[in-house]
Amino acid sequence: MITTIVTAGMGLIDALAALATICTDGTKVVDRVTVKQILSALREIYFYDDRTLSLLEKTVDGEELSFEEVDRALGGLFRGEETISEALLKLEQAELSPHNDLSVEAWNKLRGLSGGKWHVRFAIKNFLYDLATPPTDESEKAARIEQAKQIRAQILEINARIAVIDSSLRGR
Repeated sequence: MITTIVTAGMGLIDALAALATICTDGTKVVDRVTVKQILSALREIYFYDDRTLSLLEKTVDGEELSFEEVDRALGGLFRGEETISEALLKLEQAELSPHNDLSVEAWNKLRGLSGGKWHVRFAIKNFLYDLATPPTDESEKAARIEQAKQIRAQILEINARIAVIDSSLRGR
């Protein structure tokens, strides 16, 4: 489980790093419409504090989550899928803009955002499904805390990369 989360998170982090390079490279042309599309998409890809991160914090702190909290979180993840899909489509449309002078390699990494985001969300869902059942012993509780720490670290890194990209695009 942790390997899946770390691998998915690293793929998304790599894609965001490529996007950051694209956005901060002064020699590349990125038109205003494309910038707006990317900014809008990044807002949807971002993991907000009041959602999954708050549950991860509780888990890291050793709190037992109620079935209702887990159920609400899962419902939120499922409800957000259409919005996420639309955001990722915006990124693909930005890729096709005729005003972008971007390498195939850069856009290939950018496409990794889509797969990476879905893999991270899938890993989070699996983690939440596990939380729906109380741990059977202290070792299982400790393993869940470690998983929550790993997922939280990945999400915080992803959010930090998104913040850098957002900041650089807003400065254009």
